[in-house]
Amino acid sequence: MRKLLLTLFLLAAVATFAKGDSWVVLRMKGGQTQAYLIPGRATVKVVGHTLRLASSKLEVEYPKNTVEGYFFQSDDDIPTDIQEVIDAGFSVQFLSDDMLSISGIATDATLSVCGINGIAYHCRTDIVGDAVIVHLSALPSGTFIVSFGPARFKIYRR
Repeated sequence: MRKLLLTLFLLAAVATFAKGDSWVVLRMKGGQTQAYLIPGRATVKVVGHTLRLASSKLEVEYPKNTVEGYFFQSDDDIPTDIQEVIDAGFSVQFLSDDMLSISGIATDATLSVCGINGIAYHCRTDIVGDAVIVHLSALPSGTFIVSFGPARFKIYRR
């Protein structure tokens, strides 16, 4: 029954949470979680075998069979236990249009920023506590892929 409910949940064509910034927390198979603070309207879509999380500034894709479930949480009412979710995985947060904060990864992780054409860009990074701050001001307008370890996600610069 749980598997059927999960399948129906993941096969929903579109799940949307509107109004302000929102957290989207993905529960991965195997127990890992990943949390994203999404600027603006966030949308989760299932397209074929892919689960796609998108907004006007961020796009993340996962093979559908690696995600157990997800939920939305408004930035205004993040429960105090959200830190446990973040600690179990990683979180991505836009601090401004020119700065991205990634928490929950090793601060010595190799991080790369590439255009969708494959060209690598150098972005200054700083370590603040357990977060890696990526400075995006040197990037031109366009779509970029940020990678570290096995994780990859897209960001958009205007």
